[in-house]
Amino acid sequence: SRSATFTTHATARAPPAMFGAISNLINGAKDSAKEEADGGGGGDGERAKAGAQGADAPAKAPKKKNKTDGDGDDDDSDDEEVDRRAECVFKIPNFEARCKKAGDDKFELEPIEMRGVQWRIVVYPRGPPCEKPRSGECGFYLDVLSELARRNQDPQWSFTCAFQVKLVHPTDDALSIVKEENSWHRFKYGAGDWGFAKMAKLDELKSKGFLVDGELSVRVEIEEADPTRGSYWSYDSKKATGHVGLENQGATCYMNSLLQQLFVERRFREPLMAVADRSAVPDESVLFQMQTLFAFLQGSLRRYYDTIPLCRTIKTMDGEPINVGEQMDANEFFVSLFDRLETQLKGTPHARMLDDVYGGQLCNQLIPSPCNHRRERTEHFFTLGIAVKNKRDIVESLEQYVTGEMLVGDNRFFCEQCDAKRDTLKRDCIARLPNVLIINLKRFEFDLMQMRHLKLDDECAFPHHLDMEPFTREGLARRERERAATAAAAAAA
Repeated sequence: SRSATFTTHATARAPPAMFGAISNLINGAKDSAKEEADGGGGGDGERAKAGAQGADAPAKAPKKKNKTDGDGDDDDSDDEEVDRRAECVFKIPNFEARCKKAGDDKFELEPIEMRGVQWRIVVYPRGPPCEKPRSGECGFYLDVLSELARRNQDPQWSFTCAFQVKLVHPTDDALSIVKEENSWHRFKYGAGDWGFAKMAKLDELKSKGFLVDGELSVRVEIEEADPTRGSYWSYDSKKATGHVGLENQGATCYMNSLLQQLFVERRFREPLMAVADRSAVPDESVLFQMQTLFAFLQGSLRRYYDTIPLCRTIKTMDGEPINVGEQMDANEFFVSLFDRLETQLKGTPHARMLDDVYGGQLCNQLIPSPCNHRRERTEHFFTLGIAVKNKRDIVESLEQYVTGEMLVGDNRFFCEQCDAKRDTLKRDCIARLPNVLIINLKRFEFDLMQMRHLKLDDECAFPHHLDMEPFTREGLARRERERAATAAAAAAA
């Protein structure tokens, strides 16, 4: 295969028999999906901001809406709207002492009721655990006590609102620190907290006079979404595009985009759906949860599918489920997902399924000069990682990938055939292209000054048709022959 083509996929359909027993899950959900189609719900391509990373834009309070007149009935007419706003102030006595006592952990405040829901503030004195390393700034999260919904066994419970958290300065409001989630956020069963990881350092709050007799005031404003009016949550991706969306669990956009791309690849989806899962506990099986997810994306009447069951099967190095509130590298998630799938597919007729679609081979080359006694080693890959920093497009990144580096001086390669050290070109190229090529743009780099990974926002363009032949072993050999022929012709002239 010489090329990779970037296309937009149409809705894919597989034979009905492929659903197997999973179809029962879909059929059982269709009645509730029909009801859902008339109300609020999630959509494809969630745009919820990663509140765990804070909001750095200038804060603006949620817009006020007109209160009703007369008898105060909630009449949502075109001329007047219900005031869905509410606010409260949390007082935190002995704030410094409580922060020092909590250390790397958190502490919670007593709840206050707003709009019929119990709210509380959760404070992380040194930042939440998803910040690695900890920022050292106090994180403030709004929690709607969703454990109440868990105790009531109500998985459909949710509360959608915009909100603002304000650290109030007692004498000068201009010094108050405000951050907000000004897009609609849905607090829901199993994921009831959302907020800001970096608001202020404790020393800053002390030095600027935020603490009065050791007490800090935190004002919270919320504006509940109007369920009767069109909003981001009422978007019906199934109706608009023919596709079922995937719900963003907080910061899982990286996962949703990858899963949707895997789903629309028929050569991967159909064999995966045909595998018989023999797990003793299907709820803990990545294979079963992937099959269930694909079945819902393919045949459900729902607007979106909840990915929490799959998230619980993907484990970290510590054996814990992934943190859905923490932004993760898409390639890291892909590797973890395919490792689990490969393990479950071993010993089955579908053991080579992943490799048949996405598997390729890289070639590591050592080319000494002037003897040209090459040494090569091949290795398997599912994704091709290329640098994007200071690169205008993918082609330039791929050119850098195969350029390699010269080993000179003390780093020279010892050529056994020549029994001598030689200046050597060390490079990587593609020995065998996969049927479907996944290119991983390396957007994270480790900053030695801050001792943390930073995300690169460099623009990197890509063509709709990408010719991969120049970056293969054969393509590089062809280019070398052409350069040698050109040089020989120039010398002869």
